[in-house]
Amino acid sequence: MLRLVLFEFILLVPCAYALWRGGGPERVASITFLVAATLTEIVCRPHATRFVQIETGITTVDTAVLIVMLALALFSERFWPIWMAAMAGIIVLTHVSMLFGLSLKAWAYWRSQALWSYPMQLLLALATWRHHARLRRTGADPSWRRFFAR
Repeated sequence: MLRLVLFEFILLVPCAYALWRGGGPERVASITFLVAATLTEIVCRPHATRFVQIETGITTVDTAVLIVMLALALFSERFWPIWMAAMAGIIVLTHVSMLFGLSLKAWAYWRSQALWSYPMQLLLALATWRHHARLRRTGADPSWRRFFAR
């Protein structure tokens, strides 16, 4: 129970901070994490059979998070989405390893999924702090790339 409360705190505080002080990319990441956490709770199997075999619902949610992080890396003016996409990619690769028959114990599969969510939240908080610092220092911090600028 304490672990769940700790995770909720580590999820909600950086996401709330990003919604309050972040730019566009930070807000998109924050909303993505909040939606993903909610959907993960909805689609996961009952506790007794969780992570015994590939979690197709969670795999779908994690793949969607990866796609959003890749889009942020491509279209934002920030560097942190590249790191975020790498962490999300590791999570998806863990699911893929289960798909191809790598027999992980349930606790190892679960840990490999949960492990990366903590640094992702820390990175979101750091990215939001840096965005806000750039705004204070220069007065502007462009969020999105302009591909068709003259």
